[in-house]
Amino acid sequence: MPVPLLRGDRTTPVFERGNRHVVEHAPTAGNRIIPGAGHGGPGLVPEPVARELVSLLQGAAEPA
Repeated sequence: MPVPLLRGDRTTPVFERGNRHVVEHAPTAGNRIIPGAGHGGPGLVPEPVARELVSLLQGAAEPA
């Protein structure tokens, strides 16, 4: 099962470490970086976050 992760390039170190830990330990984890976003990405830069979410959801929509 895919484990998509989003984080901002302005994310504080504690959240960045947590994100990196998941990527290192979950074989199906993928990490996408949102420019200009911090921990509150959807409130700071909603359009780039929305684009990433739409892209992730479209990629997950595989026929059964």
